[in-house]
Amino acid sequence: MCIRTRVLLGLLLACTHFIGAHAASCSSTCETEFVSGCLTYQMTNKQLSRADGWEACKSEVQAGTGPIASKCTDATCTFTEAMNAAKEGGSLPSPGPAPAPGGGGGAPAPAPPVSEMPTVPTLCSSANQGRCDCSTNDAHVSVYTFWLRDQQRCFSVYNPSGVSSPKPVVLHSNCYAKDKLMGLEMSSGSDVGKAATQYGFAFIGLSTPEGNWEFGNKNVVNDAKPMPCSAEDTKEIEYVQAIISFVKSQSATMGFDATRIYSEGFSQNSMFSAYIAFCFSSDVVGVWQGGSGLSLTGQQPFLPRMEGQCTADSFAQYQNGCATSQPCTDCQYFPVYPCYTESRPQVDCIAMYDNDFLAGTDTFMYDAMAAEGHDARLLRFAVDSANGIEGGHKNPASWTTWMVSCFGMTEQCSSTCASSFASCVAASSERNPFEKFEGCASASSMSTLNGCTATCSPTLEMMKLSESPTVTLSKDKWGAGSSTADAKPSTSKCTSSASPSPTPTTPASTTPAPTTTTAAPMSSPTTTTAATSAAPVSGTACSSACETEFVSGCLTYQMTNKQLSRADGWEACKSEVQAGTGPIASKCTDATCTFTEAMNAAKEGGSLPSPGPAPAPGGGGGAPAPAPPVSEMPTVPTLCSSANQGRCDCSTNDAHVSVYTFWLRDQQRCFSVYNPSGVSSPKPVVLHSNCYAKDKLNGLYMDSDSDVGKAATQYGFAFIGLSTPEGNWEFGNKNVVNDAKPMPCSAEDTKEIEYVQAIISFVKSQSATMGFDATRIYSEGFSQNSMFSAYIAFCFSSDVVGVWQGGSGLSLTGQQPFLPRMEGQCTADSFAQYQNGCATSQPCTDCQYFPVYPCYTESRPQVDCIAMYDNDFLAGTDTFMYDAMAAEGHDARLLRFAVDSANGIEGGHKNPASWTTWMVSCFGMTEQCSSTCASSFASCVAASELEKPSEKFEGCVLASSMSTLNGCTATCSPTLEMMKLSESPTVTLSKDKWGAGSSTADAKPSTSKCTSSASPSPTPTTPASTTTNPSTDDDELTPIDASVVLAGMTKDEFDAAKFAIATARTMEVNTEDITDVKAEEVTASSKRRSLTATNLKVTFKVAVKDTMEAKEFSDKLTEAAKDGSFKANLEATGITGFTGIQAPMVATDQAPPEEGATPTPTTTKAPTTPTTTKAPTTTTTTTDTPAKTSSTTSTTKTSVVTTKTTFAKTSGVRCASAKWLVVVVAASLGFFATT
Repeated sequence: MCIRTRVLLGLLLACTHFIGAHAASCSSTCETEFVSGCLTYQMTNKQLSRADGWEACKSEVQAGTGPIASKCTDATCTFTEAMNAAKEGGSLPSPGPAPAPGGGGGAPAPAPPVSEMPTVPTLCSSANQGRCDCSTNDAHVSVYTFWLRDQQRCFSVYNPSGVSSPKPVVLHSNCYAKDKLMGLEMSSGSDVGKAATQYGFAFIGLSTPEGNWEFGNKNVVNDAKPMPCSAEDTKEIEYVQAIISFVKSQSATMGFDATRIYSEGFSQNSMFSAYIAFCFSSDVVGVWQGGSGLSLTGQQPFLPRMEGQCTADSFAQYQNGCATSQPCTDCQYFPVYPCYTESRPQVDCIAMYDNDFLAGTDTFMYDAMAAEGHDARLLRFAVDSANGIEGGHKNPASWTTWMVSCFGMTEQCSSTCASSFASCVAASSERNPFEKFEGCASASSMSTLNGCTATCSPTLEMMKLSESPTVTLSKDKWGAGSSTADAKPSTSKCTSSASPSPTPTTPASTTPAPTTTTAAPMSSPTTTTAATSAAPVSGTACSSACETEFVSGCLTYQMTNKQLSRADGWEACKSEVQAGTGPIASKCTDATCTFTEAMNAAKEGGSLPSPGPAPAPGGGGGAPAPAPPVSEMPTVPTLCSSANQGRCDCSTNDAHVSVYTFWLRDQQRCFSVYNPSGVSSPKPVVLHSNCYAKDKLNGLYMDSDSDVGKAATQYGFAFIGLSTPEGNWEFGNKNVVNDAKPMPCSAEDTKEIEYVQAIISFVKSQSATMGFDATRIYSEGFSQNSMFSAYIAFCFSSDVVGVWQGGSGLSLTGQQPFLPRMEGQCTADSFAQYQNGCATSQPCTDCQYFPVYPCYTESRPQVDCIAMYDNDFLAGTDTFMYDAMAAEGHDARLLRFAVDSANGIEGGHKNPASWTTWMVSCFGMTEQCSSTCASSFASCVAASELEKPSEKFEGCVLASSMSTLNGCTATCSPTLEMMKLSESPTVTLSKDKWGAGSSTADAKPSTSKCTSSASPSPTPTTPASTTTNPSTDDDELTPIDASVVLAGMTKDEFDAAKFAIATARTMEVNTEDITDVKAEEVTASSKRRSLTATNLKVTFKVAVKDTMEAKEFSDKLTEAAKDGSFKANLEATGITGFTGIQAPMVATDQAPPEEGATPTPTTTKAPTTPTTTKAPTTTTTTTDTPAKTSSTTSTTKTSVVTTKTTFAKTSGVRCASAKWLVVVVAASLGFFATT
């Protein structure tokens, strides 16, 4: 629709609103808040003059921002006499009391003025407190402050009493705390406080005013400067130096042991702890790194702030897009390369869960430390859902005890103690191993155990009774590290560790440099000559341990489990030896050794030895047992037996579970069925996808006690576990989905189509035998499996009537967030070659969507329940899917869940609590609960004595509870309002419908892009003729004022040019029509300040022809601010850090009136086949009308350009005929590769 089509009604409404809005005076509530709240705050807390404070409050009223907006609800009201008089004078009322944390109440007290500004750490007092948090009643806690580079810095000390001195000192880093004592765990009841009291160590809380650490040399770390540790590199060096000097100077007074200083942190703070440990290696004797290690340039996983891939300045300008817009060409490592130290080997305890999104950085750090002769201790923890260990990005359970044990802070527990401790754990009545451990490891318990003391450091074997990680020790050592240095290894790259920035030596020619091929261009290290591709032979024969592992372990595994030929298996093992990768690396420690006769002979023939036992994940040992041989290879799903079992997991004693297998394209496939007994038939069937399970029953929830099993039994549905041998799904057309092929759903597109077709045929054929309802098949999955579930739901839309998408939706090319495997940005082949670097090395120029574009279906609207937490790293893909489904006439149901820490809801990348019940409710699998039931259910939840809403809900929704509630049955599907008693998401329904979907199709909407849904790969229609006005480029345009408010943003984070691009993109005008962009910080303030926020008011001018065009712009701006499309476009161009868009305003009265009649429109036919417009290859481009990717018509798109984001030129046409012009932005490398 062009800019003149929705005018008369909109203009009348606007005039009506404008006239009415200016008729009323501001309310008395507004007046009180303005004078007594806002103005008081501006003058006392912000220390503005009365006139400036008055203007700030006026701006907040008119912009509708800040706390005052809740009182002054009419932004256009006429100021009262008292409000106007307040500008001139009169005494201000006293501000209210400071609010409770997170609550309402009066304005927070400003930072008290200081009369002293010490330059060395000084105990906090009323004279020097300033911004430091000195509000503690804990006698063990003291706060110190000093000024550094004209900035106040703080640190806090927890020094337990009643323990032996001298005490070890742990430097506990948390930048996010911003020096607040609560965030720094400065209390006796915190995990660190409890451990400090039990084991007798002090800890010091390090933090920063900015909320992020400033690492050395603007994050550039390389072979030329592996340790950027001077004061010139970062102010943090002086900060930490002052704290270490404080520890030394206070040793006698405070009982510190300055010879045993450790550092500790998690995630970014883990990297900072490693940074200071190596920069101050003569003082810091050990570091605990939780949830991170070392980042390598061009190697996944990437860090949240793209350190290692971009300089600090590049990230500040481009955010996560820096890796494509301005990648670092001098970076190699981050935060520091751990050079050999002459004082002692550094102890580094590196702890990581297998499913942490930063998994891999731990091994990078371990490898580098081992090469430099350090004492690296890698602890890789596994997920163990059965025992309450879900892993993810967190420290392990009992992490403070792990740290004490790993450092050997106190005398190690004796073998007698270890034995009695194990007995204590075994006898514990607690449910989970880590809970049993924590009960026995407490001081009160340890002091009663035979041979134990309350303070002894647990042994490694004792620690494994909590969780049992795979432990790799570079020096076969646990506990206290060595006090003297070993000889410098030949693998070291550095000349010295005494200097904060040592110059690396030319490394030994036999050792490959730790850098690898990078996606971003890199400068060649000037002093590194080792190459990874052609390591010379050392002349030393491979050891007997290496020979045994090569022949009996690796080669056996490659041939039996990987099913490679002998020659290919031999080459694979050879590559692992030379690369120093895989389990074999622990046995073949010399990557350049000469192969023995037996190793060479193994390439040609001879019987393979029996494989040894399966190794622990990531560990050494023999190869896992191969799949048993098969005598039958059925080509249709057949019940698993000893004759056909092969690689399928048929190990179940659950009578409800059966496993089926068949051969497809010479590959064995499996699926499992959970079919509850004692429930009504026919039963709905849920296709439950989990590629990561690799067909293992445990990963597919195939038991009666799993969440899905319990729900299936209660609500009477069967579920089928779909999985794949590879651990990742193979999506259609090598991940290329576009307007030409929106639904790549044929067997030629992927083998998974035949796999799913076989399972659906199985359901139909077994309906009578197994009680299935083949008319009610649903699909369900989470993350990648959510996208696969959507893929099969749309590919098999005549069979699948609903899909639950947890934690993902639809990916759009060039639009953040990017997926972990870069689907939508790269082809499958490109990702296989370049991994996450594919977006710069070989981006997909034909991609538009992933996993499928949800074309209109003639059978029925597809129901899609899309569930996502606000802080999920894939948040945004849910709205992309919702918008596309709504455009295609489907029944989309968007559930956006909020974080609610007070009630135990931390969100993140996970399904909501009670997700199986949400799914049943959303699908309406059974008869919906009655209003009588809903009322009695609400009473049950309200009366529950459980603590959290989700727990109260789960207690009441149990079959045993529901069957007793008035009006309820155990099997009824809860209503939406009942579900909201668990968590209360923002719910958006495209058809205002909840529960069972429609069985008949609505008319095809005009917004549909597809010709048919009957074909698995529908060809898009020639888009409907689009009526457009002639180009207005030759018309005289008038710039008029407009503005928006970006909530929670500061001026430092703003970029005017990017704002103009994003605004033009949103409003479908030329970028040059958006001019004079200016930003001004306005304060969110009130008498009752629970939070003090800074918002950014952005004013700009937009060129329009007349009032009609101005009103159209105003309508679009308001709509885009409301529906999130403006926010998405701002974020896509790199403007982030704001929480929302408020108070959109366009001064329509400034536009000239329309003259004459509307010109006769012309009709432009869109091309019937996709065309590709090559973007300029130079880095200097002219930005014309940007394409808006949330509308529909044309299939024209631009190619990906890796040098700079460009937009397609549309010859100045100022209407929406290019709404579906796809802008393939040069893809940011993205960061969150978690799933």
